[in-house]
Amino acid sequence: MSLFTYLHIHTHFSLAGGPASPEKWCRQASELGYKAIGIADRAPMAGFPRFQAATHNDGLAPLFGVELDLLLSGSSKSAPLVQPALLFASDQNGLANLARVCSIGYEVWPGVEAGVPWDKLSAHA
Repeated sequence: MSLFTYLHIHTHFSLAGGPASPEKWCRQASELGYKAIGIADRAPMAGFPRFQAATHNDGLAPLFGVELDLLLSGSSKSAPLVQPALLFASDQNGLANLARVCSIGYEVWPGVEAGVPWDKLSAHA
């Protein structure tokens, strides 16, 4: 039994397309003896329902996350710095915060991502 948990997993729901479905990732993790698995798609939480069902079916604890770009302040004369970030929810309140942040980063979805300014992210910490 492994205590290791994959956290930076992309499923087919990611913008560029991940290598597997939530069901396939969960089945593989279960076969390897994992107790938990996390996804962090570059998408507005679209895969969460299937991921939750797959973790339940395979007896895994789900860790819900997203990957998006944060906009960090540079100097007053430069454009903001873009930093990819993984964000995970630790409870229902965290899921609500992820939804709010995703609504900023993916407001022009499908197919287009916008960076999330640090001040808007920190408002939903």
